[in-house]
Amino acid sequence: MTTGSFQPYDVPPAVLSGRFEATVVDPGSAPTEIVRAGQPWRVDLEWEITGLLVPSLAGTWHVQLDIDPSGGGVESQHPATPVARPLTPANGLYTEQFVMQNVLAPGNYELVANLTYTDAIGAPSPLGGFVKLGRVMVQG
Repeated sequence: MTTGSFQPYDVPPAVLSGRFEATVVDPGSAPTEIVRAGQPWRVDLEWEITGLLVPSLAGTWHVQLDIDPSGGGVESQHPATPVARPLTPANGLYTEQFVMQNVLAPGNYELVANLTYTDAIGAPSPLGGFVKLGRVMVQG
């Protein structure tokens, strides 16, 4: 998996820290940079928060991919609405998979996985991160 940037609250790491990782995988679950549009390739995401503050947090994670076609075209997001995952203080480990079969036309794309967080009242929080997955070639 590719490790990205993760921004916790401005507290010591023992109080709260985290990581965010993502990878593009082919139908056989091997990491790859070249996929076929009609096959069930996917993007696997994993993030974790640790520290003394975790049990007192409540809110919702939001994950989504930014997709930027190389050489022009319109940037898009997948899914169109971010996937919402409630924060579970008892377990600070989360996973998500985005199946990409037939989502992108053949071509080259830059992919970025985004992780944001809203607190218990729905207000945006500085907790979150991103992973630059790099260029992916989608073949027809």
